[in-house]
Amino acid sequence: MNSPPRAESISYAEFTGILSRYPALIASQSKPSSKQAGAAIRSLDTLEELDEYRIHAVPAELAKLDKKHLTKEQVELLIKWKLKHGKWRPRLANLVSSNSSLTIENTTRDAFALHSTNVEDPQPALNMLSRLSGIGPASASLLLSVYDPNNVPFFSDEAFRWVNWEEGKGKGWDRKIGYNVKEYDALVEAVRKVRKRLEAESGGKPIGAGEVERVGWVIGREEEREASVSKGSERKRGLAAKTSKKEEKVPTTSPAPKESKKPAKGSMRQSDVEMAAKRKSLTKAATPLTAKEDAQEPRRSKRIRSS
Repeated sequence: MNSPPRAESISYAEFTGILSRYPALIASQSKPSSKQAGAAIRSLDTLEELDEYRIHAVPAELAKLDKKHLTKEQVELLIKWKLKHGKWRPRLANLVSSNSSLTIENTTRDAFALHSTNVEDPQPALNMLSRLSGIGPASASLLLSVYDPNNVPFFSDEAFRWVNWEEGKGKGWDRKIGYNVKEYDALVEAVRKVRKRLEAESGGKPIGAGEVERVGWVIGREEEREASVSKGSERKRGLAAKTSKKEEKVPTTSPAPKESKKPAKGSMRQSDVEMAAKRKSLTKAATPLTAKEDAQEPRRSKRIRSS
């Protein structure tokens, strides 16, 4: 399996090629939910639909507003996208829904206004968004990214690991993430470096933070799929080897039956016959003579002597 390009060395051609695979990968991982809640949530269900909503629909809706903010419905749908796009945490949706509509609108309005004063540093706005129930650094980055997709990447596992790559056991795609402010700062800085280098290589073509985030997600998911296929193949080979060993132990033909040392019923061995004859002879010699035989015995003795 070929190693994917690293963030610090990926070329512009490689970057755009991987980015072009994002829609197909999203579509391949889109599955309808078995459980749906609320009429508004029901209208957008698959990851593909929610991804279109996050990348295009919400920014377009925000562009129409003078005082930009998110509604409770928009936030709930964005969190639904986050759960389908990454790890499923059912309690998160309930926590976010516990915020009132007014609280969400006021908080997002203030956070967006604050971010507009310094787009290079998203942390102050993220801290404000994190006041909402159920909104941590990762979810806050998602809400801010729809307002400023050019400068604010979503804090996804795959994007973080790719742009901050570390080799070694427990690193790489297995690297643990704490989802804290320090890690998000590292993500923003690494994404900024990738953008700057690729824009220079491409002759000034703009590259947004959201695009770097999506490339990292594609690479991470494709690597995960390759690892899963490889692991499945190894498991099949292991099972085949075990089956082959078992077959080798089983004889192809039935072994010939061993000769029984016990004689067949009704038959006697030669030694048994000789022993029986000897016993018969001894028995006869010890048997008393009858009267007739006794009268004839002297004659026999006389003939024996004359001979």
